[in-house]
Amino acid sequence: MRGRSVLGLAALLCGIALCGALWFFGRAFAEARLQTMLSAAMRQPVALTLQSVGLQQSQLTNIRIGTEPALVIPALTLAYDPSELRQGRLRQLALDNLSLTIRQTPQGWQLDGMPPPSASRPAAPLALPMESAAVQSLPIAAAAMTKSQLNMTASQWQLTLPFALQWQQAAPATLTLTSDAPLLEIKAGPVTSAAAQLRLKHHPAQSVWQGDWQLRDVTLPALPIAVPLLQASGTAVLNAKTLSVNGTVGNADQGWLGNFKLRLPLLGGAAQLQIDKASLPLPGGRVAPDKTSLPL
Repeated sequence: MRGRSVLGLAALLCGIALCGALWFFGRAFAEARLQTMLSAAMRQPVALTLQSVGLQQSQLTNIRIGTEPALVIPALTLAYDPSELRQGRLRQLALDNLSLTIRQTPQGWQLDGMPPPSASRPAAPLALPMESAAVQSLPIAAAAMTKSQLNMTASQWQLTLPFALQWQQAAPATLTLTSDAPLLEIKAGPVTSAAAQLRLKHHPAQSVWQGDWQLRDVTLPALPIAVPLLQASGTAVLNAKTLSVNGTVGNADQGWLGNFKLRLPLLGGAAQLQIDKASLPLPGGRVAPDKTSLPL
């Protein structure tokens, strides 16, 4: 699927350059030509409105990719230098109010608007390019998503993540995701947080993305015991197959404290949570559960 996304972006770049010339013949003609190019490159039906084409910026709106349920992009703004555009490169891409829905299937993760994964071609919509050449060959120097939302559904959990995202290609490439009020729903009940942040940096020597994360003011309102506000932080490593998260969670006076590891396969399979160490107060003393592994 990532290959089709790159082809689609390349077609978009060529199309914008072409549409600048075709604009003379009318917006409808240029719009139809761009839709044809994108549909062929992505092997998916693409509909859009070509709002404007300029020497340094163009805007597309009402973009729909794939059959229902389609991937809908309300607005996309492209900023470029004409000389860079002729070389197939963008200076910046900006998206607002994007809604992504991803569902786990036995073959992998299914992103609305994209072809379903199969045993021979599993999909990993959360994957990033890992090799240095692949990262630097992406035809975009910077990207930003604002006022957007990610909805992920697996067999044992569901995540609702309002988010903003910043991408910078300049070596080392960086990716920063921030979220206000993310919600994770599991069998034990909802887990809420006031804010979340994930910062990843590309490490070309190891062909991985690595960085840190934090959750502020975590609550577990459905538990039968009162849990104070918790703070959580740790490290994250993303490779071609797995997102690995290590972390510590605790309250202000460290009365509640835990260390854990989370492994999320990108190509299918259940996530695994390993609680390495935990300590919490109970009436009459404290309890320190043994090391535990839980499928999610």
